[in-house]
Amino acid sequence: MKQKLQTIDLILSSFNIKESMKEDLLLDIRNNFTNYIKWSKRILGFRNNMKYDQSIDVLREEKPEFIFKLLLASLLDLKEYYEKRNIKEEVFYDTISDIFLRFKIYEKQNLSIGLTQEDVEWLLRIFDLSIFKLGSLQFEMTKFYFNNYKVKWSSNSKKIIKNGENVLSIHIMEGEDLSPGEIEKSLKYGKSFFKENFTDFEYRYFYCWSWLLYRGNQELLGKDSNIIKFTNFFDIIGESDNPDMGIERIFGCPKEEIELNERSTSLQKSAAQNINNLGISAGIIKKVKFEKMIIKSPKSRHGFRGFYYHFTDPEVRPVIKNFLNIIAIIAGGIIEKIPDTAIRP
Repeated sequence: MKQKLQTIDLILSSFNIKESMKEDLLLDIRNNFTNYIKWSKRILGFRNNMKYDQSIDVLREEKPEFIFKLLLASLLDLKEYYEKRNIKEEVFYDTISDIFLRFKIYEKQNLSIGLTQEDVEWLLRIFDLSIFKLGSLQFEMTKFYFNNYKVKWSSNSKKIIKNGENVLSIHIMEGEDLSPGEIEKSLKYGKSFFKENFTDFEYRYFYCWSWLLYRGNQELLGKDSNIIKFTNFFDIIGESDNPDMGIERIFGCPKEEIELNERSTSLQKSAAQNINNLGISAGIIKKVKFEKMIIKSPKSRHGFRGFYYHFTDPEVRPVIKNFLNIIAIIAGGIIEKIPDTAIRP
């Protein structure tokens, strides 16, 4: 048990949990370790093949403090499972950071330890091995459905994507870097990660359902906003003028309470005056076209000579090499001939 408690101690320290709080948590888990592990076996899908909905039902009546402590203790099994599958430790810590982000929000709002039921319903997907955070973005293995949120779908949307087909759904945690370079890196990482670790999960699209993609944001934000640049990665296939998600994410409260909350950011000030410009959109990125999209994305970190570094598929590299050599010839030697070794894997 000593080693397991040391692991939990290390996890808590990694997320800057206050020393006094950390000591109380460790003491409680040590005194009730058998009970937490028993509960953990009941709810963790990868341990007992329990369905996600069943795990939620088991926890629905439990207190917020108990739920957080249970998930904390359950990280021991989750970490061990990552290790068995040779998933990098940094992916483990990045993925579980969502637990501690929500924990700190709960503590700030309630002055106590815990997680909300809404948090639990989301976070159990981490323990179900459905969600992984890779760079700036979270990726969830799930299925796409034409939902019922009064969405106006594009005329060809049902020809593009099928109801019930596999997608890698993209989610964005609070405070993440949405600069084009980081988004490019995260999408590339996501593609390679799932190809390597979940070979049986076949999908055609990255998918995102978010207020960040709504066209009305162009009225709230400048053209140089990273939110607008993030939107440019996607083909929009549907939208809704329901502002609730945008309000919740921007102000952290429902619409009725906006006037009671302080507006400290320029986005909050602008959104408060233009609520009607908020909404939700559905966007997709076709996996097989992803590399081509990278060329169009703004402000590539590598500049002109480096854009081809994003093309990592072996069958694509020779085409790029020939293309660049043709440019070199046309330029009359201004650009040197590109050697084979320059096309990095």
